[in-house]
Amino acid sequence: MCDFMSFLFGPVPKPSQPEYDNSHPTQTPVMSRPVYNLMMAKERLNGLNLNSFERAFKKAIRRSTQEYPLIYIIMSEKCELLKEWPEQVMWLKKAEAYLQPEDRFCGALAHSRLGWAYFLGRGCEPDNTLAYKHFCKGFECDPFRGAFDMAFAYMAGIGCEPELDMAVRYLRRSNLLMRHKYLAEIEYYHNGVESGTLGEDAWKSYITGHELFSFMNRPSEAIPYLKNSIERGFLPACVLLSDLYAAAKNYDKAIESVMPAHEAGYAPATHQYACHLYQKILGENGQQEVMELIASLFKCSAEQGYVPSYISIGECYRTGYGVAPNQEEARRWFAKAMKTGEEGAESLYNMPDSISVI
Repeated sequence: MCDFMSFLFGPVPKPSQPEYDNSHPTQTPVMSRPVYNLMMAKERLNGLNLNSFERAFKKAIRRSTQEYPLIYIIMSEKCELLKEWPEQVMWLKKAEAYLQPEDRFCGALAHSRLGWAYFLGRGCEPDNTLAYKHFCKGFECDPFRGAFDMAFAYMAGIGCEPELDMAVRYLRRSNLLMRHKYLAEIEYYHNGVESGTLGEDAWKSYITGHELFSFMNRPSEAIPYLKNSIERGFLPACVLLSDLYAAAKNYDKAIESVMPAHEAGYAPATHQYACHLYQKILGENGQQEVMELIASLFKCSAEQGYVPSYISIGECYRTGYGVAPNQEEARRWFAKAMKTGEEGAESLYNMPDSISVI
């Protein structure tokens, strides 16, 4: 499922007006007026200035001379913010109707959102078959953006038979950092099945809890399923349960929940334990011992091969968070992340020495 806040960084549709004003040969290239107005509307939407968004959007529509899928996707985002689910589906279907073969980014976004709408029953009747169909179309438009949707479909059996080997294939094509978390979960489950310590019920309980918390915003209903999965031996459910409590800013409960998996040596749990500690002390002074513990946890997880921790411990060394600043060591960890294909690792590797957030 794509993050809508990254929308502005996608390609812009072909404008209906020339990008250059020939009457001024020395003028620098500028964005066409209709697309510029759409970008201004999008900026106001991201800033939650809805009144200003409405004015900018109407201005963009008046000056547009053709139908842009971009127009309808931006309107769908406004509806998502306001939880106007039927209207969101209506705008996404309009975007789908006007897609051109070159509109790969808009196509990936429209199909991904329609797929999740049909899966969750938001603004339409739940239909896993249609959800899977749209996930497939989104993947065809943009394999990197669509790979995660396809992976989760095979993890949860959305419109298809659950098939974790297929999920792994798609996760390896995804460019989302969270893919490492899901790959670790699947590997843990496979190892448990092979050793006879885990059964299918543990996975089903986990996926149900995951859907309820992560996609349906029903955390209280998710808790029994996640606890059931943990009781059946599936320790990765501890990580998601801790995230559930952290989302409610109950960091003590989050840390308590993730500890069994951390103590069992599960690297993603060690990483998340560090993240929850960081969240708990954020903005507090005099926490040097905790900061040192956080850095040591990130390093422990990184040394076990968990890629998100490569970036976190690299940031610790770069900024001197819980460790002595060491730019050479920071770049060593960023380089390891680069080798795994992490898109943001190269910019971190080349970043000048300065303070940033982990």
